Amino acid sequence: MPDGIRDRLAAIGRPVYCIAYSARSGSTLLCEDLMANGLGHPTEYFQTLDAPMLQGNVADNLVQLVQDATGGCFAFKAAWAHASHLVQRLREQGESDVGSDLRSIFPDIRFIHLVRHDKLAQAVSGWRAEATGHWHRTPLSRQQQPRPRVDFYQLSRYLTQFLTEDWLWQSYFEERGIPYLQVVYEAYVADRVGTLQDIGAFLDRTLPAPVLSDTLQPMRDAYSDEVVERFRARLEQPPFWEVERPWEQFIRRLGRRAPSTLE
Repeated sequence: MPDGIRDRLAAIGRPVYCIAYSARSGSTLLCEDLMANGLGHPTEYFQTLDAPMLQGNVADNLVQLVQDATGGCFAFKAAWAHASHLVQRLREQGESDVGSDLRSIFPDIRFIHLVRHDKLAQAVSGWRAEATGHWHRTPLSRQQQPRPRVDFYQLSRYLTQFLTEDWLWQSYFEERGIPYLQVVYEAYVADRVGTLQDIGAFLDRTLPAPVLSDTLQPMRDAYSDEVVERFRARLEQPPFWEVERPWEQFIRRLGRRAPSTLE
C-alpha cells in the first residue's frame, strides 16, 4: 500500500483543482457558482492552522476529504497562507516528500488564479469588511452597511497584502511552468456564464447552460467609491509618496525572485 500522501491521493483517482486567490476578489461568488454547476465544493479547508482539517492526522483527513468529495472532483480555494498551512502540517507529521509545490501533494492538480484588477477597490473592500465584520451581503439583507472612519494605514496594509499575494501566486505558476487559468474578477462579474464555461472547458467539463447562484449581492456602494477616491488622492500626495515611499520600495521588491517555499 502506498505510504506518501501524494501516492494515496493518486490511488483515489479523483481530479483536483484549486482556486488560488487573494481576499475580496469575488472568490465566494465564484465558488457558489461552481458548486451550483456541480464542480465540487471549493471552500477554505486550510484557512488557519487551527482549521479542523489540519487537526489530528492531516494525511488521513485529506484522503477522507478527497474520497468524500462530490461533483466528480475535489475542489478547494486557497490564499497563499492557506497553502502554507497545509504544507506545514504535513511536513510536521512526517510527510517528507511534501515540498513547496502543491503538486507534491495533489497529483495532476489544476489551478484557477482569481485576480481583481482594481486593487484600490479590493483594498477598500478588505478594510471595510474587517472594520465592520460585514463580509457578505445576501438578497435578504436590509440593513445599511456601516461607514467606518477611513484608516489609511489599514488601507495601505491591505493594498500591500493583495499585491503581494497576487505576485506570489503568479511567480509560483510561472517559475515552475505550471499551467493555470486566470480569471479576472471584473471580467467574471460582467460575463459570469462565459467565465463558467471557460472554467468548465479548463477542467474538461462541458457547461452548455451554466446555472448562476443568487445567494450573494455586491457590497460595493457609494461610500466604497468615496473611500477609493480618497485613498487614491492620498497615495498621489507628494508628502506620502516622497517621504514614506512605501510603494516605491514595494515595487522594487517585485523584481526579486519569489520565495521558493510556501511560507
